[in-house]
Amino acid sequence: MEGVQKIVLQLPEGTSLKFGLEMDRVRIGRAPDNDVVLDDGSISNHHAELVVSESGCVLKDLHSTNGISKGGLEQAEILLQDLDIVKIGSVRMQLLAPGSEATLFDQPDTDPPLQPMAVVEQAEPEEEKEAGGSSLVTTLTSILVVIALAIGVALALLYFIDRSQKGG
Repeated sequence: MEGVQKIVLQLPEGTSLKFGLEMDRVRIGRAPDNDVVLDDGSISNHHAELVVSESGCVLKDLHSTNGISKGGLEQAEILLQDLDIVKIGSVRMQLLAPGSEATLFDQPDTDPPLQPMAVVEQAEPEEEKEAGGSSLVTTLTSILVVIALAIGVALALLYFIDRSQKGG
């Protein structure tokens, strides 16, 4: 494995893995059909793909839940240089050019903790609950009141027009 690029992976509990990049595309994820299988809760079934070409290595997110990041910034695609450290979910990864030695384990993980990418359900603020409902209900009620007032004004105008035409 001396003449090929390698990746070194460090799982959150400290386990490390090293792989030679002998294919053009290396899919990384939790499912058993990936080229690199990572049994970690922060990793999606098909999390990322590493594309190796003569112009370099690109790590691409495959619409995963926890994404890929470099320097704490989540990105859809990351162009990797020798000794770059990136995160796939909570797993740290370093790219090694042929002959390079890993420095991953000498550097502390300084990236902020993962934040969820999407809010599935949002709780109502306490003030709205005490006021009797959500802001959507309040807005709809206000609209219905305005419509009722408009109908009342229209009926009143029709009544007065009718009376004026009858001469009354």
